[in-house]
Amino acid sequence: MLNPELIKSINEFVYKQPRAVQEIAELLSCSWITADKYTAHISEKYGTIKTKKFRGGTRGALKIVYWANLEGIKTNTAQQIILEKIKKTTKKYDFNPFDIYNLVNKEKKNVEVIKKCGEQSISEIIKKTKTQLLIFSGNISFINKEEDNKKVIDIIRELAEKGINIKILCRIDIASIRNIKKIIEINKSLGRDLIEIKHIEQPLRGFVIDYSLVRLRDEKLKVDYKEGEIDYDHYLLYNIHDQEWVEWIEKVFFNLHSNSLPLETRLHDLEEIEELLVNMN
Repeated sequence: MLNPELIKSINEFVYKQPRAVQEIAELLSCSWITADKYTAHISEKYGTIKTKKFRGGTRGALKIVYWANLEGIKTNTAQQIILEKIKKTTKKYDFNPFDIYNLVNKEKKNVEVIKKCGEQSISEIIKKTKTQLLIFSGNISFINKEEDNKKVIDIIRELAEKGINIKILCRIDIASIRNIKKIIEINKSLGRDLIEIKHIEQPLRGFVIDYSLVRLRDEKLKVDYKEGEIDYDHYLLYNIHDQEWVEWIEKVFFNLHSNSLPLETRLHDLEEIEELLVNMN
C-alpha cells in the first residue's frame, strides 16, 4: 500500500536522477506493475514526478520517471490567479484565504468565527490525521499553545510516533529558531526525520489533514481598519471538505515546497547568531 514514507522514498530517489520504473520496483521490493501504479499516482496527485515512455509498443519499451518542475499545476483560471498571488505574496495580511473559500461549493465548506486566536482548537483537528499532515505557518508558534492541559507539540509528537508524515512550511529565522529546535528534538528522539521543515515566506496559515480536509485561518484586527469598519478583533477559520479543492491546495503546498529551502541550509548560521545574542545578555 502506498503510504507517505513510500512517497517520500520514491520522490527522493527520483530527485537525484531519472529512474526506470524497474529501478523503483527494485528499491521498493515490489513488482514493476505496482511501481508503475505508485509513480502514476504520485504524478497525478502531487505532480512531483513525471514519466516518459521510450520505444513504446516494442519488446524493448522503457518507462523513465523524472523529477518535474511544479510550475505547471493544472488549474482553472480562478485557481491559477490565486496560485500566482500566493506565490508572489510573503505576508499573511497581503492574502485573503476567503478568495479560496468563496469558490468552494457551499455544501462542502463551513466557517467558524472566534474572538480570540486562542479559542481555536488546533489539537482537536490535527489529532484526526491518519497518514499525512501538511502545515502552512509563519514561525510555528502554535506548537506552544496549550489545550486541555496538553501542548500542541505533544500532539504532533504523538502523530510522528505513529509514523504519520508531517511537512511544515514556515520562516526559518531567528524568531522561529526556538520553536524549530523543539521539532528537531522530536525527530532526534524518533531516529527519523518524520517531520520535515522547509523555509519559505508565504501568506497561508493552516493545515491540510490527510486528503480530506483543509483549515485556513484569517484574522481581522481592529487596528488594521479605519474607525467604525469593524468593532472588535476576530478570527475566521475556513474549513474546506471539497475533494477537488483539498487536492488543489495540496498541490499548492508542494509547489511552494519545491521552491523552499531545506532546514539545514539555514540552521547552522542561525544557531551562531542565536549564541551571539545569548552571550550579549
